[in-house]
Amino acid sequence: MPQPQNEIHPCEIRIDKEGTWFFRGSEMFRKDIVRLLADNMSRDEKGRYLIEYNGERCWLEVDDTPFAVRSVTAVPEAISRGEYLIKLNEGSEELLDAETLWIGESNVMYCLVRRRAFAARFTRAAYYQLAAFIDYDEDSGIPYLRGGERRFAIRAAGDCAGRPGS
Repeated sequence: MPQPQNEIHPCEIRIDKEGTWFFRGSEMFRKDIVRLLADNMSRDEKGRYLIEYNGERCWLEVDDTPFAVRSVTAVPEAISRGEYLIKLNEGSEELLDAETLWIGESNVMYCLVRRRAFAARFTRAAYYQLAAFIDYDEDSGIPYLRGGERRFAIRAAGDCAGRPGS
């Protein structure tokens, strides 16, 4: 029996909390395919992650966030502006949007990526790389990321309502 045209079926793809992609239980090693799929990802009104490609649509199973920050590098000439280069699980790189940092359950660090469209979870290694630039404000009790003369507050998840994936 054919499916209705507007029905969205599962992709049989799962992204685990470390940002590893699996198809039918097997890890997807082809970064070019993972990148293509990630580039065609969106969210629907139900909050599901969708892949829309060549007129086909399907939904993904995502354990936490579809993106994971795998590494953080300080950009020496831009550090005064709070710019840090992050590498994501699907191979892309972008500047960290320091204003979007927050701490979730179990002290896991998150930020927004892809023009603030998606949440990304920091891997343990990336968190430790970023931690070298984090200080704690004794007066407010809030940790912050150093950015030259600026301080980017790192809020708790409850203070971040409305963020994708939060």
